[in-house]
Amino acid sequence: MKILAAICIESYEMELKLFEIKKNVRKELCCARQRLELGKDTFRYKRLQNATIRKLCEVLSRFQQTIKEYPIDSIRICATTAVREAKNLPIILEQIWLQTGLKPLVLSNSEQRFLEYKAIALNIKGFSELIQSGTAILEAGSGSLQLSLFQAGKPLITQNIPLSAKRLKEQLEKNDYTYEQFEDFMKELADYRLGEFERYYLKGNSIGQIVLFGEGARAFVKNSDDGLCILKSGEFLESCRKLKQKSPDWIEQRLGGAENSETLQAASVIYESFLTMTQAKKVIIPEIDLNDGICYEYMQEKGLLENEHNFEEDILNAAWDMAERYQCDRNHSSFVLKTAILLFDGLKKKYGLTKRDRLLLELSVILHDCGKFVSIVKAAECTYNIILASEVMGLSHKERKMVAEIIRQSALKTERTLDMELEEEFMEDGIRIRKLSALLSIADFMDLSHRQKVLGIRLKQEKTEWKLTVKTKQDYRLERSLFHEAAGQFEEIYQLKPVLIWKRDDN
Repeated sequence: MKILAAICIESYEMELKLFEIKKNVRKELCCARQRLELGKDTFRYKRLQNATIRKLCEVLSRFQQTIKEYPIDSIRICATTAVREAKNLPIILEQIWLQTGLKPLVLSNSEQRFLEYKAIALNIKGFSELIQSGTAILEAGSGSLQLSLFQAGKPLITQNIPLSAKRLKEQLEKNDYTYEQFEDFMKELADYRLGEFERYYLKGNSIGQIVLFGEGARAFVKNSDDGLCILKSGEFLESCRKLKQKSPDWIEQRLGGAENSETLQAASVIYESFLTMTQAKKVIIPEIDLNDGICYEYMQEKGLLENEHNFEEDILNAAWDMAERYQCDRNHSSFVLKTAILLFDGLKKKYGLTKRDRLLLELSVILHDCGKFVSIVKAAECTYNIILASEVMGLSHKERKMVAEIIRQSALKTERTLDMELEEEFMEDGIRIRKLSALLSIADFMDLSHRQKVLGIRLKQEKTEWKLTVKTKQDYRLERSLFHEAAGQFEEIYQLKPVLIWKRDDN
């Protein structure tokens, strides 16, 4: 048995949850929440004020007193948008460490959504079966709307949409408006933003059910024995309409604060607009939060889950969907992926390549030709910009930039000019980027014509040479003649000279 303390620092609330964990089972022992409007500081001043930082540390200290009452095995603490976007982030983290000894993990948006996704998977029995049909996960938060689509058991897209009460209030700051007018403005904006999403991403995918997550969904939860509220769409829409008839004072009293009132008002408008647009039949509201995702991740790490959902496969499936959107050659990418993994597995033990490195390489291979949709001449640079502008669920911002750099480095002309820049930005990760980039480059050159000529590859290492013997039925002289362009980068980083040996199969 393990006992985990999970702490989440969100924009308007801090929460502590204690979990008792056994094989495949978790039990919530304690839950403590403290209202603290960090988001208001970040929104107004772009930083947390000194008084707010002190209050933050005081709340964490109180949480620590609660934790001391239990035989804790591990403490996990994370922070989200309000801390992440504060310009004085280093000062905040240092003060938390000095005053409490805690070191929060500051989650990127995609990391945060991935933890929420894990929390949902943990709480909904048969989650893998649920997402076989069209499913949308919505979180209408205080700052934006996160919308993720699933079809045939895999994620299709996740998008962060700038749609919230807070953003609209900022835009209307110098205008007078009534409560009813604000709701009308919100509906018009929601219809416009969600209409854009439908045009670019839904593309005929039908949505049968919607899963709601986050602060904007809590008010709609009805008591349930299994922590899961399931409503028909008509019931849910009626709840939205009833809520909109309530006064702002009533909502503030029920939910504790004007910020929550505005968030809920906007959320109900957004949910109603999305339900109307998709004609979804069912709404599912699990009674969970980010700390449940932290618990899931802890159970994963400790081997306390059986038959768990394959989240890495979800990350790769989302990448394949992105590659399809940019009309990449799937046959070519599949060959390069198979070849790159073969090379990776042959080198991983000696060169210290990790399981996470393998995932970054796989993503780099799948996405490496996206930029050709924009420019064939500057494909690598365009791919770099596309990846940085896209959300890749499950990757930190740093890892997403590493994938973009791996692809850009594999375009050999940029290698030398970026050396110093990479050393400064990525430090110890610069060598990882070069190792994975060299593998991508070699694998890509082995299918230079995009004809998948290779029938088989055999690897053999001899002192300072690495022999790659390929067997083909087709003429392979083009690839063999230009292979040296990729070989130089590989030899420099691995201190092994790759030698391509071609054997023609005339049978």
